[in-house]
Amino acid sequence: MDITYRQVGDYQIPNLMLEETKENQFQGKYYQMRLHYLKEHKKGLYTALMMKNKLTEHLLEIQEIATKRLNQIIQELMMKEQITEELKKKNLKQKSKKIQLIHICLN
Repeated sequence: MDITYRQVGDYQIPNLMLEETKENQFQGKYYQMRLHYLKEHKKGLYTALMMKNKLTEHLLEIQEIATKRLNQIIQELMMKEQITEELKKKNLKQKSKKIQLIHICLN
């Protein structure tokens, strides 16, 4: 990987850019939240990940882990609220309200 620089005053600043890949196109909620957190609160880690070209990989991993955990929490809450296949068949409206409430609570 060749790094180019630009002159800013007396300093040479590296031109750091993410390589365009298909992975860069998907940016979920947790991807964006982690990116914002790194930029605002962990600038050193953000810069290191950028320089190693690992930022996208890191953000996609965070997105995947958070999504899996969210789905696990939803399943646990559905069991706790007794949202079963039987309820789905009997009373779709009641089931929909309970699931909607779970999603509202988690977001």
